[in-house]
Amino acid sequence: MTTSIEVQTTTIKRSYKKHRSKEEIVANILIAARKSATKTRIMRGAYVSYNLLQKYLRYASVSGLIFYDHRINRYQITSKGMQYLNFFNQYQDTESDLALKKSIISKMLENNEGESTMPSLSMEETAF
Repeated sequence: MTTSIEVQTTTIKRSYKKHRSKEEIVANILIAARKSATKTRIMRGAYVSYNLLQKYLRYASVSGLIFYDHRINRYQITSKGMQYLNFFNQYQDTESDLALKKSIISKMLENNEGESTMPSLSMEETAF
């Protein structure tokens, strides 16, 4: 009698999103650089590769969101960068509110699928 042993492998879900927008990556970099940070600390805190870090640090620097302090060899967020984070957080809150409302609307449709909450009108009432 032969038995086969199946090995189940589990995948570990990452705590960060797989596909992030450019704005979200920049926000993650700015959050990591809030208290002045090296490239390595930003890279680890924002969950980006070195090549992506280089690209987005350049982008954020040119935009005036972050600057490199040569004296202490660290990146620091600017006041414009803090304003960016505030606007980005407001955007995320609005996006979350809209997603919640969409979910509620969908559930309302699902719950009332078989029954109509609208009063039925007779043919005379619908004539103009």
